[in-house]
Amino acid sequence: MEGERGVPNYELQVSFSTPQAIHEMGFVQFEENQVMSFLAPAQSSHQISQPLNTAIIGNNTNSTAMGFSHNDQVRTLDPKAVNDENCASNANDGNNNSWWRSSASEKSKVKIRRKLREPRFCFQTRSDIDVLDDGYKWRKYGQKVVKNSLHPRSYYRCTHNTCRVKKRVERLSEDCRMVITTYEGYDLLLASVAAFYVLMVPYTKVEESFNIQAMHDILYHRHHLDNYDHLEFPGVVPRTFIGALLVSILASPIVLAMQLLHLQKIYSLIIVRLTLGCIILSTLRFLRIQVRNKFGHQVEAFFVILTAIQFHLLFYCSRALPNILAMGVVNLAYGHWLKGSFYTALNYLVFAAIIFRCDIVLLLCPLGLELLLTKSISFWKALKCCTVTTLLCIGLTTLVDSIMWKRFLWPEFEVFWFNSVLNRSSEWGTHSIHWYFTSALPRSLLFAYPLFMLGVLLDRRLLPLVLPVLSFVVLYSKLPHKELRFIISSVPIFNLSAAVAASRIYNNRKKSFWKFLNLLMLGLLLMSLGCTIITFMASYENYPSGYALKELHQIGNLANKTNELWVHIDPFSAMNGISLFCENELPWRYSKEEEITLEEFCRRNFTYLINEHSVIDGYKCLFYVNGFSRLHIQPEFPPIVLDKEPRVYIHGNIKNEELMLKHWPGCS
Repeated sequence: MEGERGVPNYELQVSFSTPQAIHEMGFVQFEENQVMSFLAPAQSSHQISQPLNTAIIGNNTNSTAMGFSHNDQVRTLDPKAVNDENCASNANDGNNNSWWRSSASEKSKVKIRRKLREPRFCFQTRSDIDVLDDGYKWRKYGQKVVKNSLHPRSYYRCTHNTCRVKKRVERLSEDCRMVITTYEGYDLLLASVAAFYVLMVPYTKVEESFNIQAMHDILYHRHHLDNYDHLEFPGVVPRTFIGALLVSILASPIVLAMQLLHLQKIYSLIIVRLTLGCIILSTLRFLRIQVRNKFGHQVEAFFVILTAIQFHLLFYCSRALPNILAMGVVNLAYGHWLKGSFYTALNYLVFAAIIFRCDIVLLLCPLGLELLLTKSISFWKALKCCTVTTLLCIGLTTLVDSIMWKRFLWPEFEVFWFNSVLNRSSEWGTHSIHWYFTSALPRSLLFAYPLFMLGVLLDRRLLPLVLPVLSFVVLYSKLPHKELRFIISSVPIFNLSAAVAASRIYNNRKKSFWKFLNLLMLGLLLMSLGCTIITFMASYENYPSGYALKELHQIGNLANKTNELWVHIDPFSAMNGISLFCENELPWRYSKEEEITLEEFCRRNFTYLINEHSVIDGYKCLFYVNGFSRLHIQPEFPPIVLDKEPRVYIHGNIKNEELMLKHWPGCS
């Protein structure tokens, strides 16, 4: 293949084989192969079809293999239209820091660009077989002899046609029983962080209750609609079942296997959340690919880094919130927007607004207006396209949800009427008009917050992308009730703008002023990582009811297995960590009956109470669980301490003699 001027593209590969000490535990850092792609000098009108067969000897003594490969491995680059952030940023500054020139003749120029390697993760396992079963399908594409090792190294790539994740397998030279498996890929990095959050904090909050309970009922009650939880506890406003159906269908094979193995339902909750996280991250991957195509590999790398060190996006991506389900669709809209498929982007936003969150219309309108003003779309074609999509989406949600709710229903219309027309959302608290800009966005973006504003100034391509999303946040600020999750769909675009700014700072780091900015950026990056760790520690302690029920299941069994153990869960506990997935099978039974006064409990025959009150007549406090209270700053190490206080109390019925004879931690 050639460029417009018959300029072939080659790839220069330099392999460094410096032996590295491999430890038995932890991650291992390998020397990366530096891959460079370059443009050959301008040739005459005839084409160059044969491979370049030139030998080059480097000055580096560690270099063991250098050679050229033809353009069948890399895409053709046009020297007049290289769409890479490295080139674009340096062209604006008039200084090529990441490009260097070498003249072989008067007008011949060679440009070499370093390709960024995706992150790698290494795991060591003691095994007799080389290729371990990790649940994915791999295809072997290469093998080579490793210097100073008796065992070869094998290379594999994922068999899925759109997956770029690779892995390599080799045995430890010092201990042939140890198998070293190294994975590489941005998807693995983001998925690992999200999975860590799921495994460490599997419990859910009240905001997720509808979709979580719906997924539980679909997986365990199936077509028996009368047993569904939403018919007894419908919530303030109805929500659609479409998202819950999609996640449940994808998770059902694994959950079914867990049911056959009689595993606790808490493991099903983890599978459901991991499934949802995979769906959201797959849409984020589509957006990331478009970022790479439009802004280059380096901007893509910074985009992933910023996303990984921010707490809220990856923590929330596996949580069954309507906002998160809508964010997955919005990510697809962003990707098609960057791709230039404007009508498809508008259709995705219409789908998200009709099905999951009606407030996405606040993003749809500014984006549609911008596309009309820039003459990127035709008004009548857009109107026709969006009208058809609207009617189809209304028909879909009305059909599905009318069956599930047993009445004619369009859920998001009732949500719109409740929040916007009746303005009832303010009953759940209000914030000032600037709260999103002074509290929510700084906490969610961290050090990317100032960078995204800098990116708009440095790259004129970003203003048309940031302006509609910024308008979305401004319009949302008019509503009195505000939560960070309402605007979480805006975070990816703000991260893109911040990634462009970070890439520009990094490319110009050798200049005096930019060097200071680069050091400042690295410092802020570490501070953001510290803030994420602190936020995670606080969130870990923010689900006390889930931990309380788990501990009760472990120590609350009685010798008499025939008697049912009734547990009453008060509203506070139900909102702070307990869902249907947390319940065990017989003899455990559960009640979420509301409006029971403290004086009435003594006349009920509950075995245990999970309650926010420490003293209840007729019951003895058996133990309590602490929850997050506030952050405390102190002048000694560690400078920041998480203050905790008792949040949930577990009480036992004093009429149960066997229960009173057991040893309990107590509440003193």
